[in-house]
Amino acid sequence: TPGNDPMYPSDVWEDTATHLPSKIILKDTASDMTITLDYGVLDDRWVITHGTFSATEHALFMTFLVTANVAYEDMRFPSLPPSEAALLPAPSPSPTTSATP
Repeated sequence: TPGNDPMYPSDVWEDTATHLPSKIILKDTASDMTITLDYGVLDDRWVITHGTFSATEHALFMTFLVTANVAYEDMRFPSLPPSEAALLPAPSPSPTTSATP
């Protein structure tokens, strides 16, 4: 139920196999804005597979419904994390020998 936050989860569906939410509907207390997120497990990761947004907007003398529908398909995860120099640890200084007479 709505609380003090403007957005609240109005409906949650649970996947009985994973016990993770498979669908969540978020609603706004101040408007008719609704965000729906569908989840799935892919490569042992819980990810958003589909999302929708709907809200009535007001601009000047117009009122119109805005909707967005996004699907995330054919996702792949690398077997190893990316190798970026910025993520590697800083090099440690090592002692050197000098042959000065």
